[in-house]
Amino acid sequence: MVYNNNYNRNGKIVVRVFAGLGNQQFQYAFAKALSLKYNKELALDSSHFLHRYHPIKNQGFYYPYKLDEFDLKENKTNIILREIVGLLCRHQKIQKTYQFINNYLMMQSLPMLVTDDNFLEELLSKNKTFLISGYFQKHSTFEEFADIIRKDLTYCKELTPKNTNYLQAISSENTVSIHVRRGDYVEKKHVLNTFARISPSYFDCAVRYIADKINIKKLIIFSDDIEWVKKKLSFDYNCIYIDNNGPDYQHQYLMSQCNHNIISNSTYSWWGAWLNPNKEKIVCVPEKWYENENRKNDIYIPNNWIKINNN
Repeated sequence: MVYNNNYNRNGKIVVRVFAGLGNQQFQYAFAKALSLKYNKELALDSSHFLHRYHPIKNQGFYYPYKLDEFDLKENKTNIILREIVGLLCRHQKIQKTYQFINNYLMMQSLPMLVTDDNFLEELLSKNKTFLISGYFQKHSTFEEFADIIRKDLTYCKELTPKNTNYLQAISSENTVSIHVRRGDYVEKKHVLNTFARISPSYFDCAVRYIADKINIKKLIIFSDDIEWVKKKLSFDYNCIYIDNNGPDYQHQYLMSQCNHNIISNSTYSWWGAWLNPNKEKIVCVPEKWYENENRKNDIYIPNNWIKINNN
């Protein structure tokens, strides 16, 4: 598919980046695909990480902006636009008021604000600027441009000496990564009530599934609670344990360099598996992602990934 470069006529897409690394990657992938499909310039907005728009108690403070760690060609929003987007997206009431002004008072010269709950792709055909703010965790929306996005989001900078040693250790045949997420999944009540629990048997079943298909040489185990993993999980394989002393984007890269992947219900390890270039990879994923059954389709699982019961 060929795209022209008449960005000025077609408008711009400004994507508001927020939350942790995996969420930031989904936001980028979603917006990048739309920019290619509709020939619009893409700009990355980091206003969410400014303390005046998201004070210390909010998520934006705990997770720094991380897309700078990848070799992306897109520009970030300038100071004026960053302040506008930050103010506009600070509260849901402000967003709703702006959307009302834009949609019902016919202020067509203003950029259109698009969120998770009002996204209609056909709107993107309009020759105007769009501000995109949401999670947009739908792999199907960027599958057409998977090769481009996979290249954009593959970590290509120098690894720390410690992670360089890990990479050498896992650069062998039939390595399997396992990501065990604890941290906020067990410490924060609202997170605990959102995501489905994963029992130790899930990891046992996933390892056995892969072992039936290949001769596993090493298990590379990533976790923010390695001591818990060593106490609760036991495998009859050569294991390398990697804690989350980071940087997390380098550890995600290490996951992607394993031959096969066993992930938690975490966008962070979702991307570690998706960025894995091995065409023969086996990816095991929890069957239930969220506690709320009504949200079962909120995260897209590729059809060739293997769902394992996580109760």
